[in-house]
Formats: sequence, structure tokens, C-alpha cells
Amino acid sequence: MSFLASILLFVIRFYMILISIRIFTSWLSLPYNKYTHYLSVIVDPFLNFFKRVFPLKVGFLDLSPLVPLLLLSLADTVVVDLLINNQVFGIGFIAGKLIFIVKYCLNVAVFIFCFSCIIILVMNIFMPMSYNPIVTMMRSFLDPIMSKLRRILKIHSYHSDRIYLIILIVFTIIVSMAGNYLLDFLAYQAVRLRF
Repeated sequence: MSFLASILLFVIRFYMILISIRIFTSWLSLPYNKYTHYLSVIVDPFLNFFKRVFPLKVGFLDLSPLVPLLLLSLADTVVVDLLINNQVFGIGFIAGKLIFIVKYCLNVAVFIFCFSCIIILVMNIFMPMSYNPIVTMMRSFLDPIMSKLRRILKIHSYHSDRIYLIILIVFTIIVSMAGNYLLDFLAYQAVRLRF
């Protein structure tokens, strides 16, 4: 079983690396070469399937590749738990995997939100008058949150926008840490279930 698990884990993790590289190269818009061609032949059919089934987009940002990465990460944990750790398949196991999915979605959402805040903060400091469609898209979903924060917390400063962004980043990280701690606790309790 451990040999089979090792093979499965190698295949799963290697394919996740290929998907990550493919996503990165698509962002860079690299010129055609045989390596990117082979990579697209191996990875694109898999990604395109999930793009059709789960068309997740936020403005210009295509989030559909996160779904196969989630499923592969989930498959990785299933192989480790069942074939290596010999965990019992039951309600506790299923509950643990559901918690894993929630934690994955939480961390992805936090990363995207904090990344957007940091990009806008940097642009606000160094290039306040520049225009970028991606930054505009980020602002479109951050501005309503910023407006609510301004009504709750009054800051009278020339740099108030930057201060609000820093507050959002810190608050999001704190909430994320608390959420991860709670989910880890629930996952631990789920593992202890014997049915």
C-alpha cells in the first residue's frame, strides 16, 4: 500500500506543479516554444474541462484553475490518510475532508483579497495617477468594502486611503488566523471520531 501511495502522491504532486507552471506561464504570455507547447498539451485539457464546468471569474481574473488544484490537494490528503496513515473511512473522515475544502477556500479568498489590497496600496503610494485595467478591477470589489469601513471608522488624514488598506490587510490576516485555528481544531475533533 505504501508503494502505491508513493506513486499516487508523486503523480498528483507532479501534476499540481505542472498546473502551477502552466498558470504562471499564461500570465507571462511567453512566446511559443516546444516546452510550453508540451506543457499545454498535458495540462490544458484538464484545465479547460474545469473552466467549462466551473466558470469562475472575477473581472479579468480567471479562478477556474483553483478548482482542479483543490481537487488534487484533496486527493493528496485522501491518499495520505487512507493508504499511509490507515485512517478509518467514515463520518469523521468525510467531515475532515469537508473542513479541508472550507479551509482551502478561506485561504484562497484571503490571499486574493490581501494581494489585491497590497497591489492597490503600492500603486497608491508609487503610481497614484496611473491606469491599469487589472488594478481597476481590484478596486471595483474593494471600494464597497472601503466605503463601509470609512463610515465605521473616521480617519481624517491625507493618507486615509492607505491607512484603510493597511487596516483591511491586518484585519483580514487576523480573521484568517482565527478561522484557520478553528478549522484545525474541528479537523482534529473529526479525526478522533471512530465512525
